[in-house]
Amino acid sequence: MYRGGEVMVEKWLEAHIFFTDDQRNSISIVLQEVVKYCADELKSRNMRKTFHYLFEPRIDNKPGFEILFRAEAQENISLDEMERIVRERIDHFLHLIDGEQITKGYHGEASDSEFGPDGWQLTKQFLEVGSEIAIGRFSAAFRKGEKFHPGKLVHCFLNQQRVDEEKFHADALIGRVIITLHATSVTHEVESRAGNLLGEALNRLRSQQIRFL
Repeated sequence: MYRGGEVMVEKWLEAHIFFTDDQRNSISIVLQEVVKYCADELKSRNMRKTFHYLFEPRIDNKPGFEILFRAEAQENISLDEMERIVRERIDHFLHLIDGEQITKGYHGEASDSEFGPDGWQLTKQFLEVGSEIAIGRFSAAFRKGEKFHPGKLVHCFLNQQRVDEEKFHADALIGRVIITLHATSVTHEVESRAGNLLGEALNRLRSQQIRFL
């Protein structure tokens, strides 16, 4: 962030909400009652700018996964006060999760090797809207139509970028397999796994009546 030519360091609170693989059924409740609640509460108190969440490997390196909830603080707001609000809310739902950890060392991703100063401002908005969309999809009370699903939304985004979608998804599949297998190039193992995934998708879709919106 820039103000009068001066670089302003962003302040972020990160809540790492841990799950075991057996606690996947708790995701929807935690998103609604912890993530959304805290995002709304911090906004109503004018304590945060943006927020988002991501599913990530656990920061404590234990099996399972975490919901990484991030909230960017207003300049005059203490991260300690934000932490108190978030931690108190999480404490009500400890029976549904495998613990939590609060960190305060994240300062955004605005460098030229990341999203860039202007790119990061838009990316924060993108991540927040993406979080709100996902929370809405998990909510039974959220009014959503047939087109409100990831496939349609991703299609619209790629269309705006003027991207060849077939090539994009093919490259993305191979790239994701490389990351999953911790490879650095297209090895025989990467090729085999990508082929298996594509074959499974073809077999699954072959018996279905496909209707893309």
